[in-house]
Amino acid sequence: MATKPVIAVNLETFEVFYFESQRKTSRQLGVDVASVNRVLKGLRNKAGGRWFCYVDENAVEKVRAKFGDEVAREVEKLMSE
Repeated sequence: MATKPVIAVNLETFEVFYFESQRKTSRQLGVDVASVNRVLKGLRNKAGGRWFCYVDENAVEKVRAKFGDEVAREVEKLMSE
């Protein structure tokens, strides 16, 4: 199974994080991997106080629609690194 990178947005601070996979997201944030997966699939709104989306061609627009331009710019920066 190929791993897909994940963007995490802290819902209190709007700080943005980039992780190489769901498993690494889970480990580093202390959030159950199944909960992360449910947010990624749209079955939950948040897990561990964060919102998650896959890093793909739609990620910036998904973040912009949910959190606005400032957070979307942070996602663009992380994706370009």
